[in-house]
Amino acid sequence: LKLRSAAEGFLKRMSTMGVTTVEGKSGYGLDRETELLQLKVMRSLNNTEHKRVDIVSTFLGAHALPEEYAGRSDEYIDFLIREMLPLVRDGELAECCDVFCEQGVFSIEQSRRLLQAAKEHGFLLKLHADEIVSVELNWQPNWEHCLPITSCTLPMPASVQWPMPEW
Repeated sequence: LKLRSAAEGFLKRMSTMGVTTVEGKSGYGLDRETELLQLKVMRSLNNTEHKRVDIVSTFLGAHALPEEYAGRSDEYIDFLIREMLPLVRDGELAECCDVFCEQGVFSIEQSRRLLQAAKEHGFLLKLHADEIVSVELNWQPNWEHCLPITSCTLPMPASVQWPMPEW
């Protein structure tokens, strides 16, 4: 109830600024219950009769490695693939799946495994990479989430303006 109330306040404020659509991400609980709760609150807000802002939900269970999986990141990715992706998909809780592919978080291979499984479940794919350390991916991500970086190791599509225009 507290999470929903806070989210309603943020959405109301955003709507007064002309925002019509936002991306909502899980990834701030890193356990089954909290991840599902975050996504269920987003779904509930999106299904409200008088909603002010559309929410596009993204499952970001691979935002960081939970303490209980310290040193066992492959096992955590397996947990996300085996248990969380089916729960999120069957509950229609998210449209997209995202992973944080960075040195010290999730490797390129782990990210690839998770996103391949997410694709097989019908999720749209997103990728957080190159935010902290330059990563040589050699595969084409969704360019929707771009932050300024000093050196880009990915081929940049012509449709992406870089540096990003000033607002």
